[in-house]
Amino acid sequence: MHTPWSRDCRTHHWLVAILAAAFIGTITFQAADAPPGRWLVVAAPALRTELTPLIEHRRAEGFQVTVLESTALLTPEQILQTNAAPLQSHIRDIAMQTNSPCYVLLVGLPASPDPATAEGNVVPALFGTIERMKGQLTDYLFAPPPEAGLPPVAVGRFPARTADEIRQMVRKTMQLETQPAPGGWVKNLVVLVGNPGGGPVAEMITDAMLIQRLQRLHSSWKVRALSCSEKSRYCVPDETARGAFLEALEEGGLFSVFMGHSTASSMWLTGNHHFTRSDWTRLRMPMPGIFFTCGCFALQFQENHLDGYGIAAIRQTNGPAAVIGATAESYAAPGMLAADGLLKCLREPPFPPRLADYWLAIQAGLARGEIDDFTFKLYDQADGTKGRVPLETQRLEHLEMWMLLGDPALRIPLPVLPTTHGATSR
Repeated sequence: MHTPWSRDCRTHHWLVAILAAAFIGTITFQAADAPPGRWLVVAAPALRTELTPLIEHRRAEGFQVTVLESTALLTPEQILQTNAAPLQSHIRDIAMQTNSPCYVLLVGLPASPDPATAEGNVVPALFGTIERMKGQLTDYLFAPPPEAGLPPVAVGRFPARTADEIRQMVRKTMQLETQPAPGGWVKNLVVLVGNPGGGPVAEMITDAMLIQRLQRLHSSWKVRALSCSEKSRYCVPDETARGAFLEALEEGGLFSVFMGHSTASSMWLTGNHHFTRSDWTRLRMPMPGIFFTCGCFALQFQENHLDGYGIAAIRQTNGPAAVIGATAESYAAPGMLAADGLLKCLREPPFPPRLADYWLAIQAGLARGEIDDFTFKLYDQADGTKGRVPLETQRLEHLEMWMLLGDPALRIPLPVLPTTHGATSR
């Protein structure tokens, strides 16, 4: 059985010694007292008014704020045809003129075939260029390429269809930034692990890798880990797994992490047990935290009920304020590298102050996170291309595939840590 809110993460040393993959290298984050930087919003016209409270809040924080409607940059035909090239050029031009971090928030759907609504609620995405992402929607390419040598540019999206949905996304963002959380909520980290499949050996490997990563987190984080693997020390019985996942998410934490398989409609737990899109729409979180998922198709954009469960989650009134995940089928090795990027941020204080810092760390994990050849081949054989696509190509493909739903400028309500002199710091 699992141990609620446990930090008992003793390692299976013999297995980790063989299979452990190192965390990504040093990443320079924005200091807590640094000037905030540039905040650029591109909003669909029907959604612009509901952004007013967040715009005023960002200006009060000291951001250099620029707000544009999509129709100022794109014609109705370009919006309907999902032609975002002029928007890409504009974002990159602004980034080149900025000497500090740039936070880009796109407000609206990435595409729509309906000419009656597209102009009002669409800020079109770009199309991917690598492997399976060719012709698929991506926001990654809005940012200048890393080799341009510019300050970091983090791109996020509020995937709202209506004024009410954007109103709720704005409310949750500001609630997380400005309202005190109950009890020690900001110190909570929820880690949910679906059964990896492949039998007892695969379950033991997965559990060992999980233990290794949790063991490296700073002691200020109060971890609740639940696993659907029978061999895991965090195991929950099959018949109670869905209820246990629901309870853990509703009890909540600043970060919630899912590691496992999924389709657009649900996270696979084990056997015939799933945590579905409908479960997310009924969820009642005490505070709107950050949800990260390694599962496939979590952020898939389709019409109506085919949207991924991560999109349903951020649209939910009592759901997370931000969701990070993949829009298509994400392989195991890149998923692990993305998770390593996130968890690295939680290892040593000072913890990064903005959501963009975590998102850029995840992208850095995908782009250059360390993984030894044996571990990559192990993961790629189990849940990947079985040697057909090299790691470097998978990295580029997954950079285009992964997406941030939420405001990258969101200020994280970090745990208050004691200093060596008995005072406290953020």
